[in-house]
Amino acid sequence: MLSYVHEQAVHEAGHAVAACLLKIRFSEVKLIYDAGVDFAPNRVDDTCGVPYEQRPNFRLAYAAGAAAEDVVFSARAEWRCTEDRRLYDKCGGNDFEEDARKVRQVPGFNSDVLTAVASLLERRHCLPMCDDQLAEVLRNHQICIWWPT
Repeated sequence: MLSYVHEQAVHEAGHAVAACLLKIRFSEVKLIYDAGVDFAPNRVDDTCGVPYEQRPNFRLAYAAGAAAEDVVFSARAEWRCTEDRRLYDKCGGNDFEEDARKVRQVPGFNSDVLTAVASLLERRHCLPMCDDQLAEVLRNHQICIWWPT
């Protein structure tokens, strides 16, 4: 039986991996045991902060937690996607499931890298975007590192 912490870590790893692949700046992903999650590429509660042309990638990043669960577990816990869906909608999304499917098809978004990032997150509880260990895991899975300047 999988642990709640591991399942949560895979979900959050999905956000981090997708953000790196889609070149979206994020501060960190956190594994918060009592409350769940914290992934914010930019707070999209106010969509004025995200340029219109970048919103499709932000929507993919919000759908990436669900996509990661689909890839690694072939199923997902919908309750883990509640906040993701809310932010997705605020960013102009209209088909969360279609965008989750699109994320699953992004080259590099696969079970191996998701599991590796999730394991790192489980050990560390927090992964900043420009973290050396995160960069090493991504490089080990042939993912080109992009850190914002």
